[in-house]
Amino acid sequence: MDPEKHKQGTGLDNALILHNAERIKKELGMEMSVRFPLIPGYNDSDENIKATALFVAEHLGKDVRIHLLPYHRLGESKHERMEDGVATLGLSSPTDEEVNVIRDYLASFGLDVTVGG
Repeated sequence: MDPEKHKQGTGLDNALILHNAERIKKELGMEMSVRFPLIPGYNDSDENIKATALFVAEHLGKDVRIHLLPYHRLGESKHERMEDGVATLGLSSPTDEEVNVIRDYLASFGLDVTVGG
């Protein structure tokens, strides 16, 4: 949710993404799901999780489902082969317990939260 952090990770801030999400939901009235990749050390802070919950609840609506997508390392060996040995992020996946705590916290905002999907 932090535009500077988003820019560090992707090269662009997230203002247009957030604006378009609101527009799709409000102006076009389309059903929507939010896919929330949970990346350790990048977007798993308490502040970011709360900001995400507030944005969805207040700007998109509580009928929007959040798909919480825990970081996993399944593609790392393929990445290293395809990228000529370029190192991956080397992050650890969050534990099931950590994911469940975050799922329950998001749900405490009245949101429909699914792990995976």
